[in-house]
Amino acid sequence: MVGNHSVQEENSVTNEADRFGWFDYEVSIDAPYLDTTEEQLRERIAADGRLEMNVSEYIVAGEESKLFTGKFLDQGNTWARLLGSRCDDMVVYAGFGSGGGLRVRWALNPQRHYPRLGGRSVGVKSA
Repeated sequence: MVGNHSVQEENSVTNEADRFGWFDYEVSIDAPYLDTTEEQLRERIAADGRLEMNVSEYIVAGEESKLFTGKFLDQGNTWARLLGSRCDDMVVYAGFGSGGGLRVRWALNPQRHYPRLGGRSVGVKSA
């Protein structure tokens, strides 16, 4: 993960919010909210009373998942839209490859939806 562009200084991926405190996330390896457009994902996350995950939170959650389950989030099977991060004004989507490498991409049409593309959310509690 150290070599991934999204974790390098002065990268082009920005988080919409820099939160702090304890956070929880969906622990399923495959992304929840599958086959949703960007707007559908935003509506479902809001309806669940949760917040939009950003790439920094995704990295932490992915590492924690690997530690506790032996697999990273979305490892080799699904991708997750991360509504809390953008690159070139586009929402990013991410996943971990079958070998564990972090993949962060953008340039996905907001209306596109796929059976293997979902999203991730967080719940945050201040310390």
